[in-house]
Parts: sequence; C-alpha cells; structure tokens
Amino acid sequence: MSKKLLSCVLFVCCMLSGCASARELSQRVIVNALAVDKSGEEYVLTAGWLTSAQTQDVGFETGFFEGRGETLPDAAQALRDEAQRSLFFGHNATVVLGGTIRGDLDPVLRFLTASEDVRVNAAIYLFDGNAGELLRTKTDARSFGDAVEALRTQGAAQNDVEAQLYDIANGAFGAGAIGYLPVLERSPLETSAAQEETLHKLNCTSVVVVCGGRVASTLSEEQTQGLLLLENKAAQLRLETESCEAFLLEEPRCSLCVEGTAEAPRVVIRFFGQVRGIYKKDISVEAAEAAIKKILAAAYSGCVGCAGVDFFALSEIAENALDGRAAERLRADAAAMPARAEIYTEIHGS
Repeated sequence: MSKKLLSCVLFVCCMLSGCASARELSQRVIVNALAVDKSGEEYVLTAGWLTSAQTQDVGFETGFFEGRGETLPDAAQALRDEAQRSLFFGHNATVVLGGTIRGDLDPVLRFLTASEDVRVNAAIYLFDGNAGELLRTKTDARSFGDAVEALRTQGAAQNDVEAQLYDIANGAFGAGAIGYLPVLERSPLETSAAQEETLHKLNCTSVVVVCGGRVASTLSEEQTQGLLLLENKAAQLRLETESCEAFLLEEPRCSLCVEGTAEAPRVVIRFFGQVRGIYKKDISVEAAEAAIKKILAAAYSGCVGCAGVDFFALSEIAENALDGRAAERLRADAAAMPARAEIYTEIHGS
C-alpha cells in the first residue's frame, strides 16, 4: 500500500471515530456568570448556568450551583462536586464580587487571574450586597449573564463604566498600584399588576478605587463621568451645565502627562471635544467647557485623594522619568504628586 493511500485511510478513520473524550451536550452546563462572596471564614462561589432543555418548547434551562470552602480552590472544587456535570466556563463573560470581600480583594483577584476557568477579558463588577443573591435576580433577559451583556453593549450610550478582569488585576497588584472596579446596581422595572414576579434592571454609574488589594474610596457619579473621559472610554456623554442645560459631548479625547521637575512636578490634562445642544437648542461653549472641567477635576482629585498617586498618570510617569528619577520611586512617594491638575480644553460647538 502506497504512503499516499495509507494516509487517506488513516484520515478517514480519524474522521469517523470522533473524539473519544468528548462529552455529550446534555452532560455539560455552560457557566455565563460567576459570583464571589465570603460568609464568615468561608469563600462562596456561585455559578449561573444555562444548558439545552430536554423539552423542545423551552429551548434552554437555567440554574445555579454553589460551592463553599475555606480557600477559593476548595470552594471551586465544591462547586464542581455539586454540579455533578462538566462545567464549561468558555462563555463566562461576567464576574461579580460581593461586598463582604471589598476589604480583602487581593487573594480573590489573584485566584481569578490564575484560574484557567475565568476569562481574563470577563467584565468584573463589585456589588455592595450578596453577589450570589444578585445572580438570582430576575431580569428581562433570559439569564443574569445576558442582562450584563446587554448592559455592556449599551454602556457607552448610558454613560456606564466597564472594567475587565485584566484591567483591575494589572492595576491592583504591586506597591502603589491602583485600579478601579465598576459598582453594579439594580432597580425594579415597572411591571403590570398581573405579573407574578418583579423584574429588575441592571445599571452601573459609579466606581470604587482599588489600592493595595482593598477598596480605598468610592467615586461619585460626577467623578465617574470624569473617569470615562480621562480613560478615553466614552464615545458620547450627556452632561449638564450649572444652569441645568443638557448637552451631548461627542468624540471626546483626553491626554494626561506629568511635566516640570521631580521636586516640583505638575499634572497637565488636555481635553478636546465637540458639544451639541439637545433638541436643537444652542449651548454656550463657555458653559459646556466649565462643566467638562468640573468633572475632570473631580475625577482627578477623587483618585489622587484616596492614595496620593494618580493611577491615570502611571504610564506617563514611567515615560517621563522626571529628571532621571525612577518611576517606581515616584509612584511610592505619594506626597510628590500634585493634588490638582491643570486642565486645558479645546471645545467646539455645533
């Protein structure tokens, strides 16, 4: 038998045999949300899942598994033991951290980033209550994970802030390192009197600043809007002037750098954008500029005030290395960073 013919025979055999280690879909559940809480000395992991239903009229089934343990690996193993089926985490795009662990985030973030089950690009949120209970919240989506995905999709239009796991992990580890976590909130939807269950809507309009593996401070809604601008994560923002005139800020661009000397550094924020009045109303460029400067200053002071170092500027500090001073030393020296930033704006009206 020629080598060519033998290769064809082997190929056909492989194609017909299938995967010996493959699992039937009915033996697998798809995890699309994960919650982390702490109860006393135990960690609690809650997985929201969905899978194909046994009946055609339903199409899918949803449910929850819970695992507890003194350590996070123990809780993860207990989660798998309760499931008694293969848990597939490939579609898990949401991680929610409960309020009971906000004072000790470091081991949780390290576990999540090291786990092969958790995607590093998963959206991560903090919830001030019990995160496992939040996963069981009834929404107008088929599952909690789908409700968060809708929130992410519409976030830019709603002025919502988002962070992914690798964002917060990169910002939370190391001496002087700082990151931020969006705070997830829920509110009841208006429903008819005939409806048995109350549905809820998810939203996210504020963040907490994480420093040294713990929550250092909470930013207000105004500071969060400034954060979106400083991070260049807003395609469009709806703002108001001091006289309550609403306007849209479109295609904003912001840059932050450190200038001056190591002994007397100064932070400079440069902002460019276009403003447009809502409902065809003219908007004063000067009034819009004042509103934009206000939220930028609020965001900067909110982050600097909690730890003394502005986390937006860390990359710029490393690039500038003022007067040859090491960036790591400047990060550790909180008193060296100015409490205020000079803000320069270029606003165009339309």
